[in-house]
Amino acid sequence: MSIQDYLELGFDRFHGFQLLWSFFITVAVGVVGYVGATATASSIGTVRLLIGLGFLAFAGVNLWALDSVREQRELLADAALAAIERTEEGGELQDAASLKAIVSSGRPSSRWALLGFHLVADVLVLAMIWLVPNVLASWKAIMKTRQGETEIRGARSNVEPVVLESTSHFRRWRLSQPYTVSTEKWKVQVPEGFEFDMASVPRMFWPLIAPFELSIAAPLIHDFAYHQGGRVKDGKITNLEEADKTMSRFQADLAFLELMEAEGVSFLRRVPAFLAVAVFGGLAWDTQG
Repeated sequence: MSIQDYLELGFDRFHGFQLLWSFFITVAVGVVGYVGATATASSIGTVRLLIGLGFLAFAGVNLWALDSVREQRELLADAALAAIERTEEGGELQDAASLKAIVSSGRPSSRWALLGFHLVADVLVLAMIWLVPNVLASWKAIMKTRQGETEIRGARSNVEPVVLESTSHFRRWRLSQPYTVSTEKWKVQVPEGFEFDMASVPRMFWPLIAPFELSIAAPLIHDFAYHQGGRVKDGKITNLEEADKTMSRFQADLAFLELMEAEGVSFLRRVPAFLAVAVFGGLAWDTQG
């Protein structure tokens, strides 16, 4: 083979390498765009898991193809340099240095560099597959509420939906009509007009746990119980076993946990949320009580 043949094959393999990367980027953007466009459906853990596994399978095949082409480019570069040196020794080539520079500049990066870069890109795409639906679903729900009165319930909720309306404060909502819910031991009646802030989750943590992901009724009842200090007042908090018994802060936290489970909040979200209010909720209870 002539030097020109090696150079043409090298450029052809370089073009194939670029096409594989372009295909990877197109699929990655398409997957992220899909989970973003179908945020409500994609927010279901099983759906995200299947999408993530499908992307991982594609990424593995793509990495294998990229590495195969990279190896071919490396072999062609070595062969081209050897051909240039042979031709140079025979005195048939005058500008060998320029050709060597061209071939060397087209030599591919190492296998470890390719693997590292690809893995970083894979992790970023998987993180977006997992986080984007949560952020968008919560944001859409919040924006829907900002537009006026709306009825909200958890995706797998076994309790009645809560009817809310927006307030002038971005993070607070107002109950549009009285809401009543019962747990194993308590009946709580929240009056119309009561305001609360859903689950008090800082915005930076919304990709992990957004306000709407800890359900609606659970934080409503929990905030109301804290606001009342657990006191039996106008029959709004009633013990189903002892009518005059006051709800303790721990019992309010347990009701929060019970309602989250009834509204379909996953174990990995409801238990940390319960522990957080159990540990850090004392100040709010004492202040309101």
